[in-house]
Amino acid sequence: MVKAGVCDDLVAGAQVQYLECVDVMIKQLIRRLHQAEAGGQGHYCVCVTGDHSTPVLFGDHSHEPVPFTVAHVRHVVSHLDLSLPASGQQYYVLHR
Repeated sequence: MVKAGVCDDLVAGAQVQYLECVDVMIKQLIRRLHQAEAGGQGHYCVCVTGDHSTPVLFGDHSHEPVPFTVAHVRHVVSHLDLSLPASGQQYYVLHR
């Protein structure tokens, strides 16, 4: 479990832990949207971005451009080879 602290912006390990948690959440979101698409409940796109840059060296917000990505869920699933979860399995299996 990641616990927020006052100086987390200065700790590279804490930023890595936060990003790993976000990675799990995005995979769950992609899984649910893909299942909805497979069930005929629409077509979805995702946009992943941050609200600001926080370089570890500065420990504070900076003025660098914020990267982003936009993609159709079906393209994310096919590009990353996200296999549908087996019965009872909670997450997709990510193959690179």
